[in-house]
Amino acid sequence: MSLKPLRIRRPPRLGGKVSRDTDYWATLQHPVTVREFGAVSDVDFCDTQPNLFAVTASTKVQIFNTATDEVVKTLSSFKDVAYSGCFRGDGQLLVAGGEEGMVRLFQVSSKSVLRSFRNSSSSRPVHKVKFATDNTHLFTGADDNSVSYWDIPGQTVVSKFTDHQDYVRSVDVCTSNPDLVVSGSYDHHCKLYDVRTESCVLDVDHGSPVESVLLLPAANMIVTAGGNCVRVWDCMTGGRLITSMYNHHRTITSLTLNSQCDRLFSASLDRHVKIYDMSLFKVVHSVDYASPLLSVGVSRDQQTIVCGTTDGLVSIRHRKQLETCDQPPSHQSRHKQRSCYRYFIKGKSFLPSKDAHVVVQQKKYKMSRYDNLLRGFQHSKALDRAMDLRVRSNDPDLTVSVIRELIRRKALHSALIGRNEKQLMQILVFLRKNVVKREYSDTLLDVCVLVLQLYTSVLGESVRMAAEISKLHECVQKELQYQQLLLGTMGKLEALFTASATSTPPLVTAP
Repeated sequence: MSLKPLRIRRPPRLGGKVSRDTDYWATLQHPVTVREFGAVSDVDFCDTQPNLFAVTASTKVQIFNTATDEVVKTLSSFKDVAYSGCFRGDGQLLVAGGEEGMVRLFQVSSKSVLRSFRNSSSSRPVHKVKFATDNTHLFTGADDNSVSYWDIPGQTVVSKFTDHQDYVRSVDVCTSNPDLVVSGSYDHHCKLYDVRTESCVLDVDHGSPVESVLLLPAANMIVTAGGNCVRVWDCMTGGRLITSMYNHHRTITSLTLNSQCDRLFSASLDRHVKIYDMSLFKVVHSVDYASPLLSVGVSRDQQTIVCGTTDGLVSIRHRKQLETCDQPPSHQSRHKQRSCYRYFIKGKSFLPSKDAHVVVQQKKYKMSRYDNLLRGFQHSKALDRAMDLRVRSNDPDLTVSVIRELIRRKALHSALIGRNEKQLMQILVFLRKNVVKREYSDTLLDVCVLVLQLYTSVLGESVRMAAEISKLHECVQKELQYQQLLLGTMGKLEALFTASATSTPPLVTAP
């Protein structure tokens, strides 16, 4: 019978918690990047077929196809930097603001400019534009500290709100009520307006310049982003703060929701996109990027995430489409065919007949160097191999397993005898670093006792060994103190638990 290789006992390792969101977003493929000539300030997806998304960068708005990741339309009627290219709900029209203070309305199919809107009282840049849900009006947020409500057919301003004290950089509309609009400004305030009363119905203070705002479809919550914080406000209770989430390290630049409004996406200058669960208000996944982010957009089917960076890169990431084994395999999918469940269980259920001759294949074990030394009863050399610097530093489980095998063979005493100063220093250093670890202490304490018994007479002759013994003693003393404090704390807790369990509440008698 051949000798089996040494069984290495390894303690269980606790892995990270894998949630359904982690599995879901782990299927994102490697990003497809497109270079633009300026910072990508906005990304907006069309809600209708075909799945298009608009990227606003420099002096143009480019429309991409999600199926091919190629530009299908380019809108370049701007004389200066363009901002906030946004689709209408039906996907037929697109509106964009600009540095020149003019808002242009485009027909997507012909790329022609249908309307141009300019505020006669100001020519300040318009950074945010949104269609109202009735598709006949739009909202704009400009650097003149105003939010304007435009009538598209008449090209006139129906209402103008000037309550902000600084630039308005974010606007969002309510999908269930076309008369509500929320705005965020650099004056740290987020305001909810009702165009029917032409007044502000809610005002909350974010605490830092507001870069992005979202109004949930039911108009019951507002999400604001500014600095490194995302805050959620309750509109039904007068703007009560529900939660604050500090999961980014730098300024958050963009927010967006998925189609079900149960996941919130935030992009930041710290090169991360955080995905939040809106029911728990916790981060469920994070996506890393190579450059600081200015914008983020998610397709309606959540199959595509597009981000825009400060250095002009458009990053397009698609979720991998998993093939099932029921589909006919192609000639180029040999690897996927082998990875299916049917391939791995092939032949497992075969039962031989009673008169069949069964050939049992003997399993061959690959023997390592220390296994060969143990096989030849060269215990001292096996311990030397286990105490090698690379082995004891990178895999202490292996070193301890060899020591346990020597103890099982009752050969540890003979393996430790006759060692020089260098070899003893290796053993002492390993003991000092690992003797207090819970998974090794039961074995290494016996090794410490045996080393001291064998080399007590010579340990004082070397300054290095004396110093190492002193460090080992100090390490053991600290661990004993920690254990005593822990036992004392456990005793106090047990007394408290016993007192709370045995105590009975006083009886209350009726007067």
